[in-house]
Amino acid sequence: MTQWRLAALTTSVLAILAACLPMGALFGSTRIVPVVATALLVGTGIGLLGWWRRWPALWLILVGVAAFLVVAPPLAAPEALAGILPTFDAYGIVVPAVWQSWRDILTIAPPVGVGGGVLVAPLVLVLVGSAISSSIVLRLHRAELAGLVPVAIAAWTILFGTADPWSPVLHAVLVMSLVVVLVSIVRQARRRRAAPRTLSTLWRRSIASLTVAAAAIGCGIVGGAAMVGDRVVLRTDPVVLDTSDLDSPLSAFRASHDPDRRDDTVLVATGMRQGDRLTVAVLDAYDGVVAGVGDAAFVRMPAVPPTGDDVLGVAVQDLEGPWLPHVGDPASVGFVGARAAVLQASLHADADTGDLLATAGIEAGDAYEVSFARAATVDDLATLSPAGAPRLDVVPPTDAVAWLSGWTEDATTPGERLAALVAGLAADGYLSHGVEGDPASRAGHSVARIAELFDGVMVGDGEQYAVAAALLAEQLGFPARIVVGYVPQTIVDGEPTTVVAGDLDAWVEVSTQEDGWVAIGVTPQSRPIPEEESTAPQPSTQPQPPAAPVLPEGGVDRGEQPADPVQPPSQAVEDGLLRTVLGIVAATLGGMLLVASPVLVVLGAKLLRRRRRRLASSRADRVEGAWKEFVDATVDRGRDRRPGATRLETARGDREVAFAAAIDRALFGRLDPDDAAADAAWEAGDDLVDGLDRDRTRLERLRARLSLRSLRGR
Repeated sequence: MTQWRLAALTTSVLAILAACLPMGALFGSTRIVPVVATALLVGTGIGLLGWWRRWPALWLILVGVAAFLVVAPPLAAPEALAGILPTFDAYGIVVPAVWQSWRDILTIAPPVGVGGGVLVAPLVLVLVGSAISSSIVLRLHRAELAGLVPVAIAAWTILFGTADPWSPVLHAVLVMSLVVVLVSIVRQARRRRAAPRTLSTLWRRSIASLTVAAAAIGCGIVGGAAMVGDRVVLRTDPVVLDTSDLDSPLSAFRASHDPDRRDDTVLVATGMRQGDRLTVAVLDAYDGVVAGVGDAAFVRMPAVPPTGDDVLGVAVQDLEGPWLPHVGDPASVGFVGARAAVLQASLHADADTGDLLATAGIEAGDAYEVSFARAATVDDLATLSPAGAPRLDVVPPTDAVAWLSGWTEDATTPGERLAALVAGLAADGYLSHGVEGDPASRAGHSVARIAELFDGVMVGDGEQYAVAAALLAEQLGFPARIVVGYVPQTIVDGEPTTVVAGDLDAWVEVSTQEDGWVAIGVTPQSRPIPEEESTAPQPSTQPQPPAAPVLPEGGVDRGEQPADPVQPPSQAVEDGLLRTVLGIVAATLGGMLLVASPVLVVLGAKLLRRRRRRLASSRADRVEGAWKEFVDATVDRGRDRRPGATRLETARGDREVAFAAAIDRALFGRLDPDDAAADAAWEAGDDLVDGLDRDRTRLERLRARLSLRSLRGR
């Protein structure tokens, strides 16, 4: 290896490293460092080995695929290894990630983390890029083309990164400066070969190019300071999960309290403290019939291992569905177990409510950890002030507003009225799930059921009390939302907490100026219901049109009627099956095309070259094109190109000499060649190529067709 090629190779490696610098912020983990370093070393090693052994492109591709299969599992899926050996589960993560990780990086909110195979994208990018760059430097006459590789990688990191106004300036200037050095080294080496006595040396020109690069960095910093703007990235509009077909967790509230179900263990949690609640879902929309998630923006959540002092561990025993129970405001989620990769790939979160969704659905045997921040606790509700605008947009029943007026008539501030509302529900409300052995209590949380709650004796459970409290809190000016979750009966600090189905409860959160969203329990304590009240006739179950509310002093009058019920759109099973099949077929074809893309590029380039020569505008160019096509075919089959040699000097054997003589007669004869002469030249050239392949094996023929030797320039 010559001195200038070694210097150019070193500079290209440094340029690729500079192009990868923003990946640290994109992935948010130091695990990207060994991925980039390993990919760069392996890719450069493949380029060096191919140059030393003079491998064709096909061999480089095969060795690159083998190297990827060796290094990808420990780098991108270490959690699926059996000790240090890869497993089928590891390959089940990294192989689909070859084409899926690019989409995942764009659909996960940054930092995208390191789980679910997302590290396969930078691994493939750097490995392939470094192999191509080193091969260009070591093999091609125009080695400066290797500078295109770090430029392409830098463009990828910008487009797939975040819209940060500073990093693109420094990043681009650093990469381009190293590319300038690379080009200077190659150009100087070419000048010295052409004029050995030139006064400038390699090191002088390198120092000069570094000076230009330093000036470029200074200009870039000044320019960036003078004008800082947003850059265009591919993740400008995050992909939001469609939640229109999700069932409200509050609709299945009563089923958890069935005598045959309520004592079943649904999960075992670690890391809980006294007073903690396990939130399943925060419901911030209500149409008068069903409480739901409303306009929640669920986006992909990165796979970041939970860290910190507050980490909740959940082992699922008998719980199904997409909702993930958690405590407080979740920061990161990590799954363990056989389905960890599937669940992590389907994880979504809503930044506003903190809800967590795994569209793949959790089931018995799954486990996960959540790092979280505990919400503020408020001892005195009377000190709170409302913040924001009401969300539920449903007027409570007249009897409920009249009941609220009685409890808040002596209160003077919104916080005091809120405290009076909670105290009134605790004093007047009785708890009954309406199941076997309990006093009658109808399920549901529609406006009609809330009106029934305030008509006579107040009997219900968390489903009704939470909705009623949310509607009345908004009458007092507090934006409110309904929360469904588990409230374990016994929590011992430092001990696992067993959660049973009967621990399911509902409460409200109100928006305050002092502490943000504050959770308030509104379900009354279990106590005997007076017999004369519990045996009173049940009110009519027919919905009653809500009248204009009688507002307490300082209340909020929106003058709105309940919205029409919103029914989730139905989906045909056949459509879902068809989409699944089409998705599998598309993913399979995409993977096959990705693997075969280098082969297709080589074949396509040669086909376009042949077509251009065969359909040249002049007959003379078509005749000469036949000879060039034949010469390129011999070069692909191992012959060396002889610049400056005549056709007769290039030809080997009688048939090739006759072909060369025919081409010379057609081009230099007294008459210009006609169409018949051009077609005859192409047929003769193709016959000679077929003769060259006659004694070759199929593998040798394939290697000749995929060889890049004839594409390196004439």
